[in-house]
Parts: sequence; C-alpha cells; structure tokens
Amino acid sequence: MVEALYALIIGPIIIYLVFSVIEIWTAYTLGFKRRPSRALVFIQASTELTNTILVFAYAQFMVTFAALLVDIGAQLYTPVALLMASLLIRGSIYLFLFYLAKPPRWVYASLIASYLAGVVALVWGLLIVVPAIISSNFTPYTQDIPLLLLVGVPALALFLIPLFIVYRNALKELA
Repeated sequence: MVEALYALIIGPIIIYLVFSVIEIWTAYTLGFKRRPSRALVFIQASTELTNTILVFAYAQFMVTFAALLVDIGAQLYTPVALLMASLLIRGSIYLFLFYLAKPPRWVYASLIASYLAGVVALVWGLLIVVPAIISSNFTPYTQDIPLLLLVGVPALALFLIPLFIVYRNALKELA
C-alpha cells in the first residue's frame, strides 16, 4: 500500500515535470519562432491541467506526510513560496497571451522564466523532502489508501487521457 501512495505522489510530479518541459518548448516556439497553430494555442490553456495534477500530488503529500512537515516545514517554505509565485505569475502571463493580438516576445520570455522557476522550486523541494524521508525512515499515513485507490486512481486516469491526447497533437505540430 505504501508503494501505491508513493506512486500517486511521485507519478504526478514526474508528469508535471515532463509537461513543463513540453510547455517551455511550446512557449519558446510560439514566442520566438512564431509558428502559432490551434493545437499549440490550446496547449497554453491546458497548462491549468498540469497545475491541477501537481496540486493532486501536493495534497497527497500534505495528508500522508503531515507529521514529517513538523521537521522540514521551515526548509520547504522558500521552494513552496517560489512554486506558488511562479504559478500565479504564469496565470497572469496567460491573460496577456489570450488578450493581446500579437504578444511581444518579452511575454513569452516571462512565461518561460515562470516555468523554469516552477521547475527549480519543485526540484528544490524534492531535494529537501526525499532525504528527510530516507534519513528519518518515515512511515507515511496510510489508513485512507483504499479510498484513495478507489477514487483517486480512476479520477487521475480520466484526467490524464485527454491531457495526453492534447499534448500528442501539439507535439505533432511542433515536429
């Protein structure tokens, strides 16, 4: 059961990181190569879905590792604050992208910077959390895993299917 819990936390984080790389490449392509298409513009809107999958992982972590947070919460403050700021800034930048007929390159450069800041913050947080789990031999809260498996796994699967289809089509546009 603990393995399933780790998979439901680490899996979405890996998916988020992979899609962040795709979204960085998309922002670069749209901002500096100027090859806009419907599939690539749609991927900008779907970034909210990748943020949602990150929130799913974060919520699972907060519930199952609450006792560990007492020890490492202060260390996690800066990376979590940076991650949240990058998500808020990214949301603001998307407003520019949707409402400006021809967004200037600095908007796309800012978008890429917000993605990079988010990725750095997430990796930074992982570099704090993973060693803390290993060194303390921490056992996560697992009492509600059956409910998580019953509801969370199907919801995650239903969430990921359209997301993969959208990104597959966008990657064809980038090729």
